Amino acid sequence: MSNGMCMCVQGARWLDQSSTNSLTSLTTPNASGLNDLYGRAPGGPFVSLFAKQSSILALMVFAASTLFADGEALATTYTVQNLGTFGGSQGYAVGINYAGQVVGASNTAGDTATHAFLYQNGSMTDLGTLGGTNAYAQAINSLGEVVGSSGNAFLYQNGIMTDLGNLGSGSYGAGINNVGQIIGYSYTTGSSAIHAFIYQNGVMADIGTLGGTSSHAFGINDAGQVVGDSTIAGETATHAFLYQNGGMTDLGTLGGTYARATGINNVGQVVGYSYTTGGGVHAFLYQNGVMADIGTLGGATSYATGINNVGQVVGYSYTTGSSAIHAFIYKNGIMTDLGTGGGSSSY
Repeated sequence: MSNGMCMCVQGARWLDQSSTNSLTSLTTPNASGLNDLYGRAPGGPFVSLFAKQSSILALMVFAASTLFADGEALATTYTVQNLGTFGGSQGYAVGINYAGQVVGASNTAGDTATHAFLYQNGSMTDLGTLGGTNAYAQAINSLGEVVGSSGNAFLYQNGIMTDLGNLGSGSYGAGINNVGQIIGYSYTTGSSAIHAFIYQNGVMADIGTLGGTSSHAFGINDAGQVVGDSTIAGETATHAFLYQNGGMTDLGTLGGTYARATGINNVGQVVGYSYTTGGGVHAFLYQNGVMADIGTLGGATSYATGINNVGQVVGYSYTTGSSAIHAFIYKNGIMTDLGTGGGSSSY
């Protein structure tokens, strides 16, 4: 992370840039929300992470908006609020639901540990750990259920953090949808491989690979469709995948040997990033059986991290000359630079 100020939009919700190209002057389109790499609940404002040279503090952005029935949106005003920390020097927010509940992690006093937090009603609550030193919240759904990791994947609900177990040893909770299905990845027995999982009805199920030894799940929509990445047979490449109805489908790459799917919306559109034939890394949008390169902001590299239910994509990209990284929103075939909010980089 740079020493300048940066803004994280990988957890963005229905972001739409106005004609002013300002981070503080955005509009809200008629979208039911974003299922990004954490599979978070639809709708709501977006989470920001601002970094300063001496410390990192978790912040959030609140949005007030009005939608017309035909989908036209009034201008929205966003306000940045410092969420603070648990007494340590660093904290970050990664997930938010429509009710404005925010999750993330913060260092404790003396920076001796990192704990997951839930921020609501102006207060940051320490969710604790599963008994170890550290815990990290990664996602929250519309019911206020929180998923993350603390040695193993956990589910936090009704004031209790529950260990979800693993497929062998050690697991990571990455996302949860609005019906309570949880995804992530875990070491298998003997810690010889990492496999993606889906957890539902009290059972963690291995969803396999594309023929290789490892896979990771990063996004899930409300239909239970899961996306991520997996090595293929022979371990010669890693491809993006879509898992549904008990089967894993290879989504391919943009011509290179690596691709990762990071998010899926309730329409089934998938986003992520991939090596290209020329060796660069570009964001992609997968729909109707085709993986399309959505380009960059002029630099060599871009990453898509989330998509909402009307197909607006958020992520970050190097700008022309590859000297800086800026957050973007992609819609109607156009990638728009969201700026930085005053710092040197945004994500």
